[in-house]
Amino acid sequence: MVITKEVKPGQLVYGEMTKSPIPLDALYQFYIITPLSANRCQLVLETYLEAKSPLKKLAIFLLVKAIFKKNVTKGIDTLFELLSSKKLVSEVV
Repeated sequence: MVITKEVKPGQLVYGEMTKSPIPLDALYQFYIITPLSANRCQLVLETYLEAKSPLKKLAIFLLVKAIFKKNVTKGIDTLFELLSSKKLVSEVV
């Protein structure tokens, strides 16, 4: 499900909420893009994990956060490589 939140003027935000990753009850992600110049921007990813039971909270603390961080970091690095590639720049221009 697509969601949103308030951000500073000039910023763009894209948010998602899902209930599918086990053992989470809900996962909220916000991608906030702040323009820095004509061809540079800053991307901030905010993630909120929700679990209601103590057992699920323990699983998040012990396992889920580390796995999730690793996967998100890999995805952001891949996105950066794609956006930095000369091939993409020449296709866009």
